[in-house]
Amino acid sequence: MKEKCIACEILRGDRSLPGGFIHQTELWSIEPCIGPFPVGTLILKPIRHVLNFSALNDNEISEFGELLQLVTKIIRELSDCDQTYICQWSHAGWEPVHIHFVVQPAWNDQKREFERPGPYLQHQLFEKQIFPDPEDIYNFVTKAKRYLRENEEKK
Repeated sequence: MKEKCIACEILRGDRSLPGGFIHQTELWSIEPCIGPFPVGTLILKPIRHVLNFSALNDNEISEFGELLQLVTKIIRELSDCDQTYICQWSHAGWEPVHIHFVVQPAWNDQKREFERPGPYLQHQLFEKQIFPDPEDIYNFVTKAKRYLRENEEKK
């Protein structure tokens, strides 16, 4: 494990997340994003410190698709977004870091504030550096955990 890995620090509990983890398996974690993204943006990341997708093992790959679909369902259900963006992030500067998948809600009415969608939107969000209120993130995480419990009970 890399000594100064923020992703690993979060997994160890060295850094707190508003509302905590949404869901964890032995291999993956679903958690709120701490970057300048809208409330409802979630992170899916391997528990193991992995620097690139090709280094994931067979068990991690086998669980990945189902969890990625689950993350998008949570976001779509709770944020009423028009689309979800899925982006793998794996650099800090030009240093490879713990891979993680940013799953972001996007709404068509964002066109009033932002010129273009997709990666352009992500770029503009980072330029503006507007971070959501931690209390709003906490409330979303609470709803996401409830959503998971209720859907698990239906099975």
